[in-house]
Amino acid sequence: MSRKKQAISAFDKPRVQVPGRARAERAMVVTTLEDLPLSDIRPNPDQPRRAFDEEFIAELAQSLQDVGLQHPINVTPDGDGFMIISGENRYRAATKLGWETIRAIVETNVDLSDYKLAVRALTENVVRQNLNAVDETEAIFKLIQSRAAETLGEEEASKLDYQAIEQTLTRMRNHLDGEPTDGLPLVIAEVIGQFGWSWRKFSQKRAAIWRWPAEIVDAMRARTISLAVAQILQGIKDDKRRAHWLKRAIDENLGAIALRSHLKEEGRQALRPAPKQARTLAPRFQRALTRIEKLDDSKLAEKLAPRLERADKLLAEIEKLLGDE
Repeated sequence: MSRKKQAISAFDKPRVQVPGRARAERAMVVTTLEDLPLSDIRPNPDQPRRAFDEEFIAELAQSLQDVGLQHPINVTPDGDGFMIISGENRYRAATKLGWETIRAIVETNVDLSDYKLAVRALTENVVRQNLNAVDETEAIFKLIQSRAAETLGEEEASKLDYQAIEQTLTRMRNHLDGEPTDGLPLVIAEVIGQFGWSWRKFSQKRAAIWRWPAEIVDAMRARTISLAVAQILQGIKDDKRRAHWLKRAIDENLGAIALRSHLKEEGRQALRPAPKQARTLAPRFQRALTRIEKLDDSKLAEKLAPRLERADKLLAEIEKLLGDE
């Protein structure tokens, strides 16, 4: 299928090579506006978003059908076709409609390293608030790995699984008074800082998400609970109790403040078993003592004697705890 092509702009004329200047700074950037076959386009495999809202895509498809595509997608040449830089929702909606082509801004001869491409994809999603907290955090971890490979070398980057990144962030938080100046801590701070986030807050609130209970992570991916609610729920160690409060948080659309309030009330109720038991034990004791006083069975009285002695001792212990003389 033919491609309709229209030049938009060309800037950054080729410069004379200057030792030490970044390759991207020397590169000539050319963008063109083209109608591309959808069959020639593929999503970015490193797209930070893992969960796509099918209902939203259906609504977007209806919008495309009603008013057309208002904003072209952005792509870059990739092998025999093109890879999406931004606009995957629009691409999916157009595919759903059975379109054969889509208007796209093609960025040719752009020095887009894997890291820069990933930054652009994540930036667009963060700005548009397309990502859930899990996908955002996972994308940041992958960016740290990619940036470490570029600046510290592949060998150093190969050691960076999610646990290693979390542990480094924890050490940074515990031992750094200011900002990091070199090595992996600097890489981590710079990557997180690109999105306007504090690495300290990221360490406290997000760095451990990868090892939270699966049902909590799944609920965040589905956007049925917020990050703040998830932080509270993941701290509940008992599986059944955590599942109970997760269900309530989803069913009742509880925010973090409301959930904390419910959990505090639950804790207060757990600390008040004695008055409730006293109300049920008092009539039982009274009935038992009345029957014992009227007892005329010597054998049964003999069996009851040691038990009454134990009851007397327990009562003495209770009186002591209550401060009775």
